Amino acid sequence: MCNRFDRYKYSRQIGIDYGIDRSGKVWLIEVNFDYPSHTLFAKLKDRSAYRRIKSIAASWRK
Repeated sequence: MCNRFDRYKYSRQIGIDYGIDRSGKVWLIEVNFDYPSHTLFAKLKDRSAYRRIKSIAASWRK
C-alpha cells in the first residue's frame, strides 16, 4: 500500500492522467486524489464523456 494513500481514504474519485506514445507504450503522468478536475472534458466538441463523468459522480452522492 502506498504510504500516503491512507490520507485519502474518503475520496470518491481518483483522476489518473496518462498518455500513450506512438509505439503504444502507456505513460503515467500523474494521479489526482480528491476532486480531480473535469473541466477539460467539458471543452471537448463531443461532450458525451463529460456527461458520463458527471452522471457517475452524481450517482455517488445518493
